[in-house]
Amino acid sequence: MCLKVQLVSGEPQLRAALRSLLERESDFVVVSEAGSAVEATRAAAMVRPDVVIIDAELHDALVVARTLRRRRQRQRIMMLSGQPTADAASSALSAGATGFVSKVQPPRVLIGAVRAIGRGGSYVCPTW
Repeated sequence: MCLKVQLVSGEPQLRAALRSLLERESDFVVVSEAGSAVEATRAAAMVRPDVVIIDAELHDALVVARTLRRRRQRQRIMMLSGQPTADAASSALSAGATGFVSKVQPPRVLIGAVRAIGRGGSYVCPTW
């Protein structure tokens, strides 16, 4: 099963790095990239990704997660954070994310988290 992934970050370099990392794996395809909350919600409605990876440092990142949850689409949401605190994880999960990963985790952890989330599970990094 190939998981369709949408990348959401205001940093083009981060989106490019994530795309490169994910597309090395045979079970992922990046179907959309968005640099803002508005682009993210619009694109998710059009491409219907399985997993949306949202940079937690994006302005309105939690609003994107809440909006996608409210629309009750089937995609799963993973927040990627440079500040992996218990409060940040709690906020992400309350907004509708099913995953929370630190940007400092090794790539294999990120890949495993995306797989787990895409298959209906959850993942919260244990770094705090």
